[in-house]
Amino acid sequence: MQQNYLVACLFILVGLFSNPVRSQQDPHISLYRFHMNMINPAVSGIKDTPMLNMTFRSQWQEFEDAPETQVISFGTPTKGERIGVGVNVIHDKTFVEEQTNIFGSFSYRLPMTKELDLFLGLQAGTNGYSVNAQNLRVYGLPQGEIDPNLINFSRFNPNVGVGAYLRHENYFFSISAPKILATKRFKEIDGLFTTAADRVHYYASGGYFIELNNQWEFVPSFLARYVNFAPFLFSANATFSYKRIIDFGLEYSFSSGIGGNMMVDTGGTFSFGYAYVTSMHPQINQFSKGTHEVVLRIKLGQEINNRTGDELARVTEDRNERRIGTRNRENNVQRTRNN
Repeated sequence: MQQNYLVACLFILVGLFSNPVRSQQDPHISLYRFHMNMINPAVSGIKDTPMLNMTFRSQWQEFEDAPETQVISFGTPTKGERIGVGVNVIHDKTFVEEQTNIFGSFSYRLPMTKELDLFLGLQAGTNGYSVNAQNLRVYGLPQGEIDPNLINFSRFNPNVGVGAYLRHENYFFSISAPKILATKRFKEIDGLFTTAADRVHYYASGGYFIELNNQWEFVPSFLARYVNFAPFLFSANATFSYKRIIDFGLEYSFSSGIGGNMMVDTGGTFSFGYAYVTSMHPQINQFSKGTHEVVLRIKLGQEINNRTGDELARVTEDRNERRIGTRNRENNVQRTRNN
């Protein structure tokens, strides 16, 4: 196991220190639909209550120093306004690399129709990056001696991001670039090329709620991510939802992994979810027990409605019409059974 760890680390360092330009990909989570403000500032504060979201993801479990990601985000609407605010903290560790993103976010709701809202978002913050290369054990050197080519490094880079989120009762669509500045991490020191860069990440996501009956819905969704000079990510999900309380389904990331996930809304303060993904690469599976992810969502405080009086009246009217339609369908089914 230790030899495999050293080989993996050396591959990372060779790519990092020998190439003129390198791009680092941001972490991906399976239950993205329930933690969308991680990648899109427009989703900040769009719920009716203040929300605290926490995600922990352990990739390639039992592989020493494999990637780990922790995410904490908070979002809240503002009373009497169409504005939502929030903050995101993302910590990601991969072997000897660590990065921590801290961003404050702002969203604004534009009503399109009675059932359709467009949210526009903006965020700003900093990305703290560090590499602890000197902790690597290198064979061939006397114990306690450090390879001078392996250097520790840390840096903070400010950045900004934008996003848009279209929300309907039956579907959603998201497009965003959480960090739009291509920032450099390294530079040339004493004739040694140590240049790496954070490339712009472009995200697109969408989903549709297909009603199967009065209790069940089928929810196909996807997440796509594009980064220049990095592999393209496309993750497809097929989920069944019971009254939008319990969601469970499958995830398939092309050329990457396959797994299952579940999300449970207790109807009170807490909601929680779990996802498991196994890699499609046997070279990884023989050393790990898959990827595990846990999500916890906490409602904080009372409901805050940021709609105007006219909008509230239209929403209430729409909901009443849907309830009446549901009752009529149930009555028709009952009459048919009785006949």
